[in-house]
Amino acid sequence: MPSFAELNIFNQIIKLPEVKVKDYQFIDGFGLVLTLEKIEKKTACSRCGKKGYQL
Repeated sequence: MPSFAELNIFNQIIKLPEVKVKDYQFIDGFGLVLTLEKIEKKTACSRCGKKGYQL
């Protein structure tokens, strides 16, 4: 499991809005593989399912 500091470095390098690096691995003969997660700023209402910025 990568440390917070390691993941933070990759997040600073890629600088993609609303994307977070969750994991990484080095594969010989291939290179670096990053596992990314999209960060949703919208939230779904638990009653109606409608997406919005506030509940």
